Amino acid sequence: MKKSHRALVALSLALSLCAGILFSTRVTAAAAPSLFHNDERWYRDSTACLEAVNGVFYVPVDLFGMLEPIELSVDSRRGEFMVYNRTTGQYISALFDEKIATVNGKEEIYLNLYKLHGGYYYVPAEYFCEVLSLTFDVKVSSSTAYGVSVRIADGSETKTLPELLSAYDPVATEPPPTSFLPPVTADTAPPPVSSNKDTLQRTYYFTFNTVSADTYPDLLRVLRENDAYAAFFFTAEELSRYPERAVSAVVGGHLAALTCESAKSADDFLAQMDRLNEHLYSITKMTTRIVQLPGGTARSGFSEEDVKKITDAGYVLWDWTYDVPDSVGYHITYVEAACKKAMLESEIGVLRMSCNKTVTALIPRLIRFIDSDPLYTLKQIRPSGEEIRFAAKS
Repeated sequence: MKKSHRALVALSLALSLCAGILFSTRVTAAAAPSLFHNDERWYRDSTACLEAVNGVFYVPVDLFGMLEPIELSVDSRRGEFMVYNRTTGQYISALFDEKIATVNGKEEIYLNLYKLHGGYYYVPAEYFCEVLSLTFDVKVSSSTAYGVSVRIADGSETKTLPELLSAYDPVATEPPPTSFLPPVTADTAPPPVSSNKDTLQRTYYFTFNTVSADTYPDLLRVLRENDAYAAFFFTAEELSRYPERAVSAVVGGHLAALTCESAKSADDFLAQMDRLNEHLYSITKMTTRIVQLPGGTARSGFSEEDVKKITDAGYVLWDWTYDVPDSVGYHITYVEAACKKAMLESEIGVLRMSCNKTVTALIPRLIRFIDSDPLYTLKQIRPSGEEIRFAAKS
């Protein structure tokens, strides 16, 4: 272990007076190691072990400092840290309080971070490994006394994770289960989707907000390859910064819809939508009637009279029934299970998603789920269709 990093960890612990343990679920027993770096066990495993939050595996960021190519710097006083791969030049720098991270100097993202176990900064392990070109391995032991173990490696490891665990768990060399998610409670992950035959006709809609990510073209490609169509809700800023994305959505057969960050009144909202439609027409030679109130109809603060004024002006208001947990750091298996659970809770489902890497991987899985039952249908929002709208709060 690097001495400088050991000193840094000690300083971080000395400056941290308490652990803010929030929404975490322990996934390992004290008898067995939960974390490895290359061929070594994480030396703080008994006090700062692996944690799972909403199906995502979190590890102390200090663990990355145990790897030779990785340079770790932590400023506990300012709540900042940076993890840098000297070999590849890839890095993540983060502000803990703001939960904002900069990735390779190109992308600023929201990142779920937690301070646990004496003040360690806990980060989503699999995502950090992906960005830093490291290996992320998970082993779920068939022995309930040992639970889940994770190994982060830089390519210099000589043993497999089951081989490392065999010294602690005699049955660790058995084939791993098909799912890497640990057994968790209903509060932290959805129950598995029932395999019983469904007898209800169900209709689903895909909608997208936040189209600024670089993965937007990949998302359009995945939708095209799966013959699926969606609605994209553009804000004024997005139409100004990414006019070509509105064009590509329309050309791809998708619906270009409109929304805004905030609106003081129904008149303000209508004025914004009219301006946005003028902008949309200048870009695509088309206008739209499909709009969305900021935060959704029920949470907009608008009265029933305000809503009626908007619809009387010719606009069709649409809300979502499920906000997909697609933030960076969520394990794709968890996101898929959560979506399927939500989709089976009602006969009509409107999924609200962001245009990011998680969703790009999620879309084919959801389409396979919909195609698996002839009673399930994926539809596109149309102005002539009956809208899905939750009543406004008076």
